[in-house]
Amino acid sequence: MYQLENLTWAEAKEAFTKCKTAIIPWGSIEQHGLQLPLGTDWFASEFMIKDLLTRDYPAMVTPPMPVGFADYHSDFPGTLSFSYDTVKQMATEICSKLVSYGITHFLFYNCHGGNAAPLGRVCYDLRKKGFVAGVFMWYELAGKINKEWAALGHADGSESEVVMAHKPGLVDLAKAKRPVHNDFGVLTMPDVGILLYQDMLPIHMTIRVQDFTPSGAMLEPHLHPGADHGQWVEEVDPAKAIPMRKAVNDYILGFLPEFEKIHFEPIVSKFP
Repeated sequence: MYQLENLTWAEAKEAFTKCKTAIIPWGSIEQHGLQLPLGTDWFASEFMIKDLLTRDYPAMVTPPMPVGFADYHSDFPGTLSFSYDTVKQMATEICSKLVSYGITHFLFYNCHGGNAAPLGRVCYDLRKKGFVAGVFMWYELAGKINKEWAALGHADGSESEVVMAHKPGLVDLAKAKRPVHNDFGVLTMPDVGILLYQDMLPIHMTIRVQDFTPSGAMLEPHLHPGADHGQWVEEVDPAKAIPMRKAVNDYILGFLPEFEKIHFEPIVSKFP
């Protein structure tokens, strides 16, 4: 792997001749409950990419982006956010520049759920131009690989383990509280933005985090329905973050050669 920011322009020019894919890590600066720092998602991107950069594969890795789309967290002080359109535009311009250097495939290594929609739209726009692009979230992949790494929600044990492994001393587990979700009379909200009446048909709502939880931490059963949602940070062990990171990046390393076999033709508009 090539770490873009560490290369000279001449080294980068040579490296781009060997790379089809650019890996673009994207984090966030946002509230993470009572025990985790605001930089949790950014730290996660640094932690995961640090291992990826040790792998022997010709792909270009860009610097982790620290701020994404997190406005719905901003009722909790310290959260920073670009707008949806700004994240989309920034990612578009980064990819456009990388295209000019010969990159044809793009993989967004996403570490914050709120980035998925704007980055996904960028992937769609790239597809129309004949490029191949995708986005994934490390915590979803980790739980698929091993159910013991399954995420329980926002500011949960898995995120705590990653920060503790990467930035020891920034996590105070004694402050952690299992999330208590706000209900709305007889209506319940067992998962983020999913409103139930008589435990039947889910009504999907767009909400702000403060509408849902007073602490900022959230249970998100949809991430891994089979996970143990009865616990929160009771079994936290930062040592578990190391094999988890390795397994996720092993998967990505196996994925990349197959990803690079995909080819699309540009979409030619039939309209003026």
